[in-house]
Amino acid sequence: METSERHRWRWSRSWARPVLFWLALVWAGPPVHAGIVFFAGRLTEGKFIPDAVHSNLCYEVRYCTITADIQDNKARTTMEATIVGPGMAPVSVVGLLPLSEGTVARELTESFPGARLLATAETQQLCEEIARASGNPAVLTLAGAQSLLLPDFRLAGTTTVVFRFRQELPVSNGLARYECPVPAVALTRIPISRLVVDAKIQSRIPLRGMFSPSHPLTVTRDGPRRAQARVAEERWPGSGDFALLFAAEPADAVTVQYNTKLVTAKDLDRIQSLWDFLDPKWAGGKIVAQPP
Repeated sequence: METSERHRWRWSRSWARPVLFWLALVWAGPPVHAGIVFFAGRLTEGKFIPDAVHSNLCYEVRYCTITADIQDNKARTTMEATIVGPGMAPVSVVGLLPLSEGTVARELTESFPGARLLATAETQQLCEEIARASGNPAVLTLAGAQSLLLPDFRLAGTTTVVFRFRQELPVSNGLARYECPVPAVALTRIPISRLVVDAKIQSRIPLRGMFSPSHPLTVTRDGPRRAQARVAEERWPGSGDFALLFAAEPADAVTVQYNTKLVTAKDLDRIQSLWDFLDPKWAGGKIVAQPP
């Protein structure tokens, strides 16, 4: 009887452990993006071997500055993060940077020797492997998108990493959506000391409005076609992408054709509505065709 009871208990524990793990994955929540994330350990033949001394939360993001130059539905982004490691001695880590939709990753792989782009399915597989090996189901929130893998990175003291990439912005119902990953605070030691996002937008047509569903935003306009959106947060505790939406198409399908040799960019910046084209300064062949 005693032997039977011990056998039954051991079987129950071996059966319960994977079940509890997959329940934890469900509780981790839906997939989100994040900035660069590091895991103390190494990859060996697709298997993640955690560091025997340092835990996953072995670093902090001191500062993160994101600069974006957006022209119509194209964006160039520079993300600079200051990382503080667990000590002065180098620690082997695996780096993962989930990428937003439309990101062109060629510049990223060229900047980091040994880095490679993972498709969405490969990212999912790697996150599952790290989550199992480290016992941290929160890693699963990083899945659901393509990503940049740094398979063999070193953290020592204070390190600055810079990522540069281009994006084709998706447009839906007249709204262009710009997204940029922000470091995942849930996987670091403490909140980000300072987060700054500086996005400059330039459009061929007047900007009808912009907002951010993810961060408090300050917008400064420079004429109807240019604007600057800025975020400045101290001890940022959040997670997920920075998102900026702006009107990319005119409200009405009305076009005015003009002579590009006679019309300057300064002339276009002064245009607020179709009534402005009635101004006498637009005479003399500047207008080629206009709506009836």
